[in-house]
Amino acid sequence: MKKWTTTALSTLVLGASLFTVNGQASAATTDTANVTSYQVNEATTNSFFNQNNFLNYFYSHNRYFSQPAAPTEVPQAAPVKRTDRRKAPQATPVKQPEHNETIAKPVQQDSQATGSIGDQVIEAGKKYLGTPYRFGASSNTTSAFDCSSFTQRAFKDIGISLPRNSRQQSTVGETVSIDQLQKGDLVFFRTAGSSSSRITHVAIYAGNNQLLHTFGDPGVTFTKFAGTNWEKRFVTARRVS
Repeated sequence: MKKWTTTALSTLVLGASLFTVNGQASAATTDTANVTSYQVNEATTNSFFNQNNFLNYFYSHNRYFSQPAAPTEVPQAAPVKRTDRRKAPQATPVKQPEHNETIAKPVQQDSQATGSIGDQVIEAGKKYLGTPYRFGASSNTTSAFDCSSFTQRAFKDIGISLPRNSRQQSTVGETVSIDQLQKGDLVFFRTAGSSSSRITHVAIYAGNNQLLHTFGDPGVTFTKFAGTNWEKRFVTARRVS
């Protein structure tokens, strides 16, 4: 094969606008570039036109073209290890009683123990209904009462201590007006027909316009309060707690 000139080489470059010969860059101004002639033998030509050699030469001698980079392999993310989800603790089932099991029932307490002081003291005093009256009766006996020994005994039976006579008892607790009376309040009176406020009698208000006390005959008894002579004799009232 005859020697090739640079004219043939420039034709194979396919009209590239810029290329490099012997390390010197030059700009192509026409379709056929003027380059320095050199000879290439047949073996060199065959080797040069090998696809890989030609491309390597082309890219290495032309600063306006760069050889495309080889694709890089994108590393894949490692699979995420899923952790086992713990099961939520389940509530322990409530054991239902068997048919033959005994179900505890609430203990019913004595109403006297759980009631108010007023209820308790009235219940205690009712035990002595009909007990005869005796002026100056001893505090140690329950066979007879005067008015203040009776009230003293009724309160003593529920654990509350009172003085012996009615005037002393009128200083215990807190004062209560006549229109605010409640069950268990102590009610104090003066002597019938007297204009003095000197206290001579005591009773226990039992609610529902009733007094529980003792005087003369029939002894310990219930009597009405409002609209009676007892209301006219009223001096004061006290609430004991």
